[in-house]
Amino acid sequence: MIVHVDSDFAVVVKEAGEVCEDGSPHSLSLRMAPLIEEELGHKLERCECVHRLDQPVSGLCILALTDRAVARFSKIFASHSVEKTYCAITERKKSAQGEVQSEISADWKNLECVMTFDRGKKKARILSEKEAQRASKTAGKKALLRYKLLGQGERYDFLLVELFTGRTHQIRCQLAGEGRPIKGDLKYGAKRSEKGGGIRLHAWKLSFFHPVTGEKVTFTCMPPQMDALWQACMGFLC
Repeated sequence: MIVHVDSDFAVVVKEAGEVCEDGSPHSLSLRMAPLIEEELGHKLERCECVHRLDQPVSGLCILALTDRAVARFSKIFASHSVEKTYCAITERKKSAQGEVQSEISADWKNLECVMTFDRGKKKARILSEKEAQRASKTAGKKALLRYKLLGQGERYDFLLVELFTGRTHQIRCQLAGEGRPIKGDLKYGAKRSEKGGGIRLHAWKLSFFHPVTGEKVTFTCMPPQMDALWQACMGFLC
């Protein structure tokens, strides 16, 4: 689905299972390019994903359509001025005694750590304090986000997450470190997989400055597979 398109970029909805990297038959840009060309009425100069999501994650992605847009989005993301907000459905957090914890609150909880990513295992890990002190900047990088608990279903919690750094698998790893693995995310401790192989993490909102006009723009989208569980989660945003 195309959420926005102009001569420089498009904001589109990625489905769980699609990849953001070019060269794959399942790439987002390959699927969206002919739809964008039809919308604009001309061939594209280029179609490159400048905002990447993990393969099992759904939600908003930015596709740059010109060389100018690619260069300017590179500067925009480097300035950390893009506001990224996600919705997550996680397994219910329990206390050390195994009791279910209920902490619905309007307050945000900050999570900050140093993370590393093992490319062989394709998995992120939070470093201990001692490991972080020894780690070089290339081996370990600061990761920062905040989340709040919007509500609860019968078995799962509904979270809103604001991401401040863009580390690989950051949300998945940090929430798992909080005892809140994302539903379906076996790699980070979920009990069972999701039908179709996705996970319950959705890039709901993006806010940034337009690469040409400089105007602040904001886009949102609902999960493409809007079942009862997602409806319950997204209902807390209304």
